[in-house]
Amino acid sequence: MSRSSSVVAAGVLMLGLAPWAAAIEITRTLDPSIDTVGQQILTVQTYTSGTTTVLDLGIYDTGAAVVSFAAYANEYFPQPHRNPGGAGGQGINGRVVGDVSQPGTMLVGGFQDFTIDVDINTFIFDVSVTTPPTRAVPGIQAFVGSLDGSPNLPTLAGTPVHKPSAAFPGGSAARVSFSGIDFASSLGLTGQLFIPTFDLVAPGQTLAKKEGSTQPAVIPLVPLGLDNYGSEGTNITVVPNPTVPNVGLGMPGVEGGSTLVTASSMLFDTGAQVSLISTALAFGLGLDLGNPDTTISVKGAAGDPIAIPGFTLGEIVLPAAIDGPAADDTLRFLDVPVYVYDIGVPGLDGILGMNLFNQADEMLIDLINGQFAVSFYEALPEGSGADGLASVNAAFEAMGISFPVFAGSVAPALGLGPVVPVPEPGTLVALAGALAVLASRLPRGRRFRQLPKLPE
Repeated sequence: MSRSSSVVAAGVLMLGLAPWAAAIEITRTLDPSIDTVGQQILTVQTYTSGTTTVLDLGIYDTGAAVVSFAAYANEYFPQPHRNPGGAGGQGINGRVVGDVSQPGTMLVGGFQDFTIDVDINTFIFDVSVTTPPTRAVPGIQAFVGSLDGSPNLPTLAGTPVHKPSAAFPGGSAARVSFSGIDFASSLGLTGQLFIPTFDLVAPGQTLAKKEGSTQPAVIPLVPLGLDNYGSEGTNITVVPNPTVPNVGLGMPGVEGGSTLVTASSMLFDTGAQVSLISTALAFGLGLDLGNPDTTISVKGAAGDPIAIPGFTLGEIVLPAAIDGPAADDTLRFLDVPVYVYDIGVPGLDGILGMNLFNQADEMLIDLINGQFAVSFYEALPEGSGADGLASVNAAFEAMGISFPVFAGSVAPALGLGPVVPVPEPGTLVALAGALAVLASRLPRGRRFRQLPKLPE
């Protein structure tokens, strides 16, 4: 299956003396055999309350309305919690319950900001985080999981990380380079293996056209949910999630690729490795839910795994601004793998997950100005996207390493975005955690002698 892209540039048609320019379209053709799952964006999260600092590796998740720390962090998290047992929500097949942390400063950087040196003789780990401390957002009350109430809750850098800081008094945006780090050498592999870099930047920036990549497409975003930052009381900090309005969906074989169904609103979710559509959209597209193309087993933050049906859509079409500020152009994905699941949020018809962006070069996510920009490689570098993700998994299997899969977060009104299949923690997160840092209290010298025990 071709993974090439095409950009249809505007032509000028002379009608009398008035020029008319056709809309520009960027088209990406996915491969349903490998583009069912997308790559997540690793973060390094430090949270300081009083004299205690906690470091964890997590995921940048625009589908999470809160900052969360995994259940195994709870015994190391700043004590006492502001509201023990006061955080909760509905997960897949059950309810999750955790603690509300004391207010603290939340500093988030990318995996490129993290280094670790290991002394194999003394088993001492030196951890270094280079994220500028001026980017820390004050007054965050995090959702902290508990081993009995929310054992599968992941560590997430959700939308509160974009609140004002000393470095960005107007709030921040996120810049992601999908081939930012070549991780192959640290795994003992030949060739290249890319994982994304992540940086908080000032809002209002733009992506530049790069040689070998498409023009950036800018997608409008509409916020969904409440914002209680600064008035949380004893609740967790909650900030709205971004949605994309007027998303078009079509089935293979439709003449001219015309769209059959329009979704009023879909969540733009960097924490979701897959894309979802509602059963209403599935029925509108004529999908037979009793005879899916494939199924996926989803284990949520609570409850037993469930199976959800998967299909390949002919197209997903997003309104975009490519040649100017108006969103009168088109970003079109062809042969798109999706799964059918009702996430239970009124007005939300599904999720645009990271599998759509396996061919992406760069992304700029600006929730302050309500848009995200993305450019795509004309030819995908070896070791990136879904190919790179498959290489990671294969390498871990060869080394006899396996990790549990989390898939789900809780409802936005209660703090952690909709229920969505999101394998968590990602294999790279789990690997790094096994080395040194998941849920560990950092002394002032940022050195510690004993690893925390990862849950089975």
